[in-house]
Amino acid sequence: MKVALCQPHNLPRLVELVYGQELICLARVQELKHTFERMRPPAPNRWSGLVLVHIRDAELSFWEARLTWLQGVRESLEGMHTEYERATSPQIQDAYAVSRQAHTLHATSRQAQASHAAGPQARVAHATSPQLRAARFPAG
Repeated sequence: MKVALCQPHNLPRLVELVYGQELICLARVQELKHTFERMRPPAPNRWSGLVLVHIRDAELSFWEARLTWLQGVRESLEGMHTEYERATSPQIQDAYAVSRQAHTLHATSRQAQASHAAGPQARVAHATSPQLRAARFPAG
């Protein structure tokens, strides 16, 4: 996994990828358990039986440890994503408000240019427009 290369806005996709890896590990654990359950139990006092038990235990331990680790990673990433959204939510709202204000100022500027070209009577009407008042005296 390339966690170190990701940015906070990539967290939802990263969580999906980790969850996919969890499912693969879980399937492998279930497959191993099912395979060993179908086999005739090895005789623990024979070398081949002892080796088979150790191989099974090692394989299951590996996949279960990886599954546990992936679950912890996913939970951590989900927590980071929640914190990121909480931290950026006001910033996003502020950026939207600034963008709206810039758009209003730009529209007002275009209107001023158009009214200047139209003559003095249009300038008087433009000077009292609600957009111009809002641009000069922003609420809040």
